Amino acid sequence: MVRALTAEELVAAQAQLIEAPDCPVGFDQLRVVEVPFWSFDGTTERGTLILNADVATQLGDLFVALHRDRFPIQRMDAIDPLPVDDQDRRSSNNTVGFKCRAVRGGSTWSQHAYGHAVDINPVDNPSVTDGLATPPLGADRVDRSQRHPGTIHEGDAVTRAFDELGWGWGGRWSSHQDYMHFSLTGG
Repeated sequence: MVRALTAEELVAAQAQLIEAPDCPVGFDQLRVVEVPFWSFDGTTERGTLILNADVATQLGDLFVALHRDRFPIQRMDAIDPLPVDDQDRRSSNNTVGFKCRAVRGGSTWSQHAYGHAVDINPVDNPSVTDGLATPPLGADRVDRSQRHPGTIHEGDAVTRAFDELGWGWGGRWSSHQDYMHFSLTGG
């Protein structure tokens, strides 16, 4: 289901999801996408993502397909009810979309700031630079030859689904690999 943010969600999103002033999109251009997902416990749960209205329906359909394929997702809370705890894998392993911020370590807007990017199971699919994982709890997932529940690999159901939409995967970047990251522009 795709819908506008409620007044309560808007207040929470403004408090949690804005890291930089002058976001390139307004909340009127964003939508809440509610989808089922296959949990790490082997049950169907409902999750939410905040995405740009221009991609919300197609990404909603994509996540429905990933649920049907039983690709496990630990959490999917657009408005995060858990405080991030660097020692707690569950609190850090939240699948997310919109966040108004610059590219990490840069000054240009991240595709997350447009609602055109999704990070899936960030602890299980860390960003890896020079062998170091971000988030640090993902250090045991740097070796991508290992297959763990919720990890994303070239040619799997997740990469194929995003490829069909024409979205890019950070796991294919040459400067570093961002295994959690999918975006409309590939950046």
